[in-house]
Amino acid sequence: MNRQTLKSLLISTLVVAAVAFGSSLTVPNTFTTGTPARAAEVNANFTAVKTAVDDNNTRITALETAPVWTAPTFFTGWANVGSPWMLAGYTKDSRGFVNLRGLVVQSSGTGNIFQLPAGFRPSANLQFPARCGNSTVCGVIVNSNGNVDLSGAGGAAISFTLDGVAFDPR
Repeated sequence: MNRQTLKSLLISTLVVAAVAFGSSLTVPNTFTTGTPARAAEVNANFTAVKTAVDDNNTRITALETAPVWTAPTFFTGWANVGSPWMLAGYTKDSRGFVNLRGLVVQSSGTGNIFQLPAGFRPSANLQFPARCGNSTVCGVIVNSNGNVDLSGAGGAAISFTLDGVAFDPR
């Protein structure tokens, strides 16, 4: 195998490997048999492949990183149910979606549970189905002002799940 064929094979292998891992890649130079490859063109191709591989690495690292959950500050009358149940929290995932979790309980007060900070609020009010108590269906309302509210059945000692609430705040 001559040097030109070996170079073409190596570049083709790198391009296929980069594409197989999902990165967008545009190779700036193509080579034909019998035409000498210029170092600058080969280097430009390697630079394009390196950029695509680095981009993939950044995206994969973001997907593998565990989300950081923030505990909300509850409005009066609301608290976590506690062990063995998940504590309430909110996070933003690698796609930019806001996720809520936890099992909370209302001891008194209104249906207002807590408020999400700016950047975690939807552009319009959203409503999600949830479980209240042992079998009652109710709803989680996430308002554009950031208030997370209970909709439907409520009252003292009613537990309420936030699990499964996810939305794009943009």
